Amino acid sequence: MTALFFVPVYDLAIEALPGKGLRISEDIFLCTDNSFKQRIFSKDLVQPIGTLEYDNLFECPVFYQISEVFVENSNRYDLLHDFLLRCQSFLTALWEHKDNAADLQMGFVQYPYTVQSPFIQSAPSIDNRFMITSNLTTASNFNCRGKRVKTKFSREELEGVISFYKDSILIPPAEKKSIGVNDAKTRQSRAHLFIQIARSQHDLALKISQYCTVLECLFTTDSKELSHKVAERAALLIASTSEEGIKIYYEVKEIYSVRSSVFHGSSISIKKRGELERIAVAADNIVRRAYKCIIMSPELDKYYRTEKAEDLDKFFLGLLFQKTQAIDTVTT
Repeated sequence: MTALFFVPVYDLAIEALPGKGLRISEDIFLCTDNSFKQRIFSKDLVQPIGTLEYDNLFECPVFYQISEVFVENSNRYDLLHDFLLRCQSFLTALWEHKDNAADLQMGFVQYPYTVQSPFIQSAPSIDNRFMITSNLTTASNFNCRGKRVKTKFSREELEGVISFYKDSILIPPAEKKSIGVNDAKTRQSRAHLFIQIARSQHDLALKISQYCTVLECLFTTDSKELSHKVAERAALLIASTSEEGIKIYYEVKEIYSVRSSVFHGSSISIKKRGELERIAVAADNIVRRAYKCIIMSPELDKYYRTEKAEDLDKFFLGLLFQKTQAIDTVTT
């Protein structure tokens, strides 16, 4: 039967997307046009989903999907959960573009849903006996300052994200799904999991600590000299100049000093508390740049989708001597 999946997006400010909206994947759209929404979201929805949830559909951008699915009691939650994960995957892609707090809350699937065509030529004819199922994805997202504020994205930015991440949005890889640490079989998938945990934290000390764990997923192979190794490898991977590399190195060291206090049960000093927002912004930026560098570099795939620690160690050792040689060449 035909089903309508939909979920409002909070704290995302985007320019008008007229008509059916912007195609995010093969069958998911992002819509802001209230006239169009009125044609697909009948007022018959008010009773099953509630007035507040219904009103939010017209106050926020909305992800929606109209598709033919086999729906029964045993799979109706799974179908909705998959839709929400795909929408959340796109919001993660937005974070990979720039920091934001865009978030999903309650999503719904309505079935049966009758339309004349996938392009909604006219208002739907709704059976009064239609079924509604609701579900949530994860905890709320906060920006790197621990705030929930709207972040603006232009249509060009949205289209750029869609173009680059098209394949992973259409069929989210395992690391994009809601899995546990033991199920995350690659460095990239574990890093992705801890990125989501970090983004859900409004407490800056905890957020910084989780970003630290992301960096360890990306850069460590053992527990020796963790802060030095992570700081050095982050600088080697993303810095374009020696000056920037030194800056990143000391920023990571500072990130670790916060994590050390938090994970060892100590309180953050009054002086350090005043620095937490600056450190959190730096941590968010370093993590984003490192993670994006890795997923944008096919040559790094073999190091991050395998569990061969020695390969990653050899890669960074080679990168260290390569950059050292480049510095020696410039200075001689």
